[in-house]
Amino acid sequence: MLRNAVIDHHRRRLVRSKALDAFAGEMKDAVAPPPELTSEICGCVREIAHALKPEYASAIERVDVEEMSVQDYAASVGITANNAGVRLSRAREALRKE
Repeated sequence: MLRNAVIDHHRRRLVRSKALDAFAGEMKDAVAPPPELTSEICGCVREIAHALKPEYASAIERVDVEEMSVQDYAASVGITANNAGVRLSRAREALRKE
C-alpha cells in the first residue's frame, strides 16, 4: 500500500507540474486588453454588482475591479482573510447568476 501511495503522490505531482507549465505558456502569450475595454468591463461589472447584497457588491468592486488584495480588503472591512475569501467566492457566484 505504501508503494502505491508513493507512486500516486508522484503521479499527481507530475500532472500538477504539467498543468502549471501549460498555464505559464498560455500566460506568456497573453496580452492585456486596451484601457478603454478594461474601463468598459469594469463599468459593466460595477453596474451588475450593485444588484447584489451590499457586502457582496463591495467585495467584488474592491477586489476584482480595484484589484485590492483579499487580505487588504479583509482588514479594511474588519473581517478575517478567510471570511473575506468566502464572501468573495459567494459574491462571484451571485454575480454569475445575475
